[in-house]
Amino acid sequence: MPRRIVVMRSGVPPASILRAGLWAAAAGVLAARPTPAQQAASRFAPEGRVDVVVARATAVQGGAGASTPLGTSFRLGAVAGVGAILDGGSTDGSRVSARVDVFGRLLVDPLKEWRWGPYVGGGASVRSDYGHRPRGYLLALLGVEGPWMGGWIPAIELGLGGGTRIGVVLQRGGRGEP
Repeated sequence: MPRRIVVMRSGVPPASILRAGLWAAAAGVLAARPTPAQQAASRFAPEGRVDVVVARATAVQGGAGASTPLGTSFRLGAVAGVGAILDGGSTDGSRVSARVDVFGRLLVDPLKEWRWGPYVGGGASVRSDYGHRPRGYLLALLGVEGPWMGGWIPAIELGLGGGTRIGVVLQRGGRGEP
């Protein structure tokens, strides 16, 4: 038996029906939960690192930060690091060096088909050495990620930005995660 569609004379449903529809839509949006795949793709992965920055004032810095995937092949991240300037000879803490980096990494092997996966990256860095004004630099990176080790992915990185950088990185991640 065919059903009839009732159309109001004005063509506009009553306000109570509109309100009920808006409440239902709002409840659906608020109750929606991401799937496990969406949660994995949108989470931040912490990383720790040790860098030697060879410049006029060479420094060794430890750093911590996080990155998040933006698609399969690209990660956006930030790191803050602090350490000591090596060529100062001072032990009173007056030779402190700090930096903040914001960068993107483009993975050459995002599906981890190779044991060691290369990546390139770039971004911006601000370095501040005790007694000097902070300075901004462009950042260029070239690195290689190693095999997954118990929830962590090691990487070795070479970069330019406020000096030549050599870094060892440990990123949190699992098998098959970009």
